[in-house]
Amino acid sequence: MTLNWNSFAELPGSCDHNFEQLCRNVIWRSFSRYGDFRQLKQHPGVEFELVLNEDCDLGSSGQHFGWQCKWFDFASDGALKVSQRRQIEASLQKAHAHLPDLTNFVLWTAQTLTRADQKWYYALNSQYPFKLELYSDSILEDFLNSSSAYLKASYFGELVLLSSELKTIHEFTSAAIYHRYIPELHKKTKTELSIEDCLFSDKLRDRFLQKIMLMQEAIALFDDIDSELPQSLFGCLKKFKKYVEEKVCFLRTVCDLIESADMDAISDLCQESREDTRILYRLLSRLRAFKYKYIMEITNLVANIHGANSLLASLPEKINRQLWIVSGSAGLGKSDLCMSLTKPDLLGNSGGILLLGRDLASSSTIDSFVNSILVNGLSIPNLLALFECLDSAAKREKRRIPFVIDGLNEAEDPRKWKVMGLSIILCH
Repeated sequence: MTLNWNSFAELPGSCDHNFEQLCRNVIWRSFSRYGDFRQLKQHPGVEFELVLNEDCDLGSSGQHFGWQCKWFDFASDGALKVSQRRQIEASLQKAHAHLPDLTNFVLWTAQTLTRADQKWYYALNSQYPFKLELYSDSILEDFLNSSSAYLKASYFGELVLLSSELKTIHEFTSAAIYHRYIPELHKKTKTELSIEDCLFSDKLRDRFLQKIMLMQEAIALFDDIDSELPQSLFGCLKKFKKYVEEKVCFLRTVCDLIESADMDAISDLCQESREDTRILYRLLSRLRAFKYKYIMEITNLVANIHGANSLLASLPEKINRQLWIVSGSAGLGKSDLCMSLTKPDLLGNSGGILLLGRDLASSSTIDSFVNSILVNGLSIPNLLALFECLDSAAKREKRRIPFVIDGLNEAEDPRKWKVMGLSIILCH
């Protein structure tokens, strides 16, 4: 199966985002185990990078690769436009300025560049200390064929899952309990809210936005800093104002990443956000001793900063938490919880996959269990293919898609649920 870029361009989401995610995915699968793989939002010059710690097919230990993925609308003759050449030059300049240890800069396009464009690109090599390389669709297809046929099918073939089809799948697989769920009567429990946080729901983002709003309101206080304060306190408050403004910008970036469910970038940002806040409490003590008129407002501001830092500290656990097991007596609302997490809503959320344990026969395997799911009219062959299908769809929709099995104890042979749970963990 060759790569059909026309069908790729019709996928949900922007072509730029989808192409970058696909390229990143194949590099991560193929080579991340050989070194330190990094990706940040607004990464200077490159979308992602890899520092090799051992030799592999990509290169030798110590080499530092950076990939710039470009989805270009080429000119009618297949050549780069002037504006596109400027984009490439800008990326090279940023990479040179911000990545001093870079050894290999890789420009990755969905189409092979013309001879003239390749000559122009390689001529730029004399201006930079790193080596310039070109990847195109042929290299991408080689990676896809060697790393995962299911990944390839989830972007170019029979495993492309659209939100409309996900809704149809949910209606079919949950038909036995669909009529029992009444959204208006459903009350979300602490467990469900915790799971929603791990799915990076809007409620998690709203909590950060609330902190941002309170901080912005408090920033206005600094416009009335009393010049009669001791010079040391006056200077400290000026620095504190700048710190709060930077904190607000940082939290806005986190909100954008939560909205796009960019787990890798969130993890990297959380590592950068670790800070010692004891200096803030020392500032409060000094302001209280001086009986500063806005001490209550600044105390609340510091409390909000502490709350925001606590939310930030909880994000890595939410990212790493990829499996939940909920148990309880009959009648506690476990099936309603499963429906609430996976049912499509009127706000555009296409929901997730819900399978019923009662459909698991004693002779079934985890792979035969998911065969009932049809994508593009074809049965999902196995659990790995299903996860690949859901993962690619989630990246395009910039969210996490839940896969839920309700009532494993209702299976024909409930003892098999432990084996099934292990299979799911290993497959994931």
